[in-house]
Amino acid sequence: MSDHVTTDNGVDPELSAAVVAYLQRGSAKSPRTDREAAAGEATSSDPAELVARVEAYVQESVDVPVDWNALSLGDAGRFAAAEMGRRHPELSVEALDALAWNFSYVWR
Repeated sequence: MSDHVTTDNGVDPELSAAVVAYLQRGSAKSPRTDREAAAGEATSSDPAELVARVEAYVQESVDVPVDWNALSLGDAGRFAAAEMGRRHPELSVEALDALAWNFSYVWR
């Protein structure tokens, strides 16, 4: 079992960094899935388990139901990120931004 470290505000920096690395936020023009980059963020977790967690969060985020009649694509991405933040307070703002970026890309 891994020994997850969280900050005072409950954020899991390892998991959050792995989400950003997995989606290549900040280094690619559009979201990419990079299992190796996510695994490379493992400091206290088993790398394969960390990647599996990241992939579950990414899938959950694109499955967040949105009202397409009321929201633009950008607003829907922000809504999905806000919902993921509510469900998973262990995710950093950067990780949530990466999930919103990916959501908008997937649903474009």
